[in-house]
Amino acid sequence: MLNEHQAQTYEPALIDSIRRIGEVNFQITVLGHDCEVGFEHRDMWITDPLRSSCSRFAADPVATYGDAFLASPFVTDPRGSLERAMAQFDRVSRESGPLMPSRSKSKGRTPGRAARSRWKRSMSGRQGSLL
Repeated sequence: MLNEHQAQTYEPALIDSIRRIGEVNFQITVLGHDCEVGFEHRDMWITDPLRSSCSRFAADPVATYGDAFLASPFVTDPRGSLERAMAQFDRVSRESGPLMPSRSKSKGRTPGRAARSRWKRSMSGRQGSLL
């Protein structure tokens, strides 16, 4: 049962901030780092409350995470949370360097092309292959 605070409709600006923080946190995760902005819910660190804990489904943060969401920095300090997430992303992206590998000077290929070719060759010999 929702209490009065939980039943209120959040401002679109708050939902937009939460969505932006979630997107920045996703990029931090893609770079292989843990997100600093989030909250704990049932022993899991939630970094995007608009998604389910497995990140596969859209979620209603109040219904899904309850008081943990309402006490989280997403609600209590959305602007500060977005600034912290952006600062972490800037720091992490500088540490990680370029996301795309540079072209190999010897053959004019990207380093990952040989690995993809080996994988395609190994898959083409299997029965029922789609390649």
